[in-house]
Amino acid sequence: MSIRNFDIRFTQQERERLGQRVKILRENEGLTQEQLANEVGISKVSIWEVETAQKDYRIDTLLAILKYFGKTLNIRELK
Repeated sequence: MSIRNFDIRFTQQERERLGQRVKILRENEGLTQEQLANEVGISKVSIWEVETAQKDYRIDTLLAILKYFGKTLNIRELK
């Protein structure tokens, strides 16, 4: 079963917290959004969507970014 088959929705507050963490991880590595997108194999727009929490994004996008940084998603930390 693909992770795409899961319908996982985050609240706006959860998306904002995740986006802030992704941005901090990216900036700590000295990467631009475009560089991170190229490394992860997704679009720069997808990175922007996650970081700014502008809309719902696919969970596999978030997991790909977290995997690049060697991180996992801990839902409990979002509450």
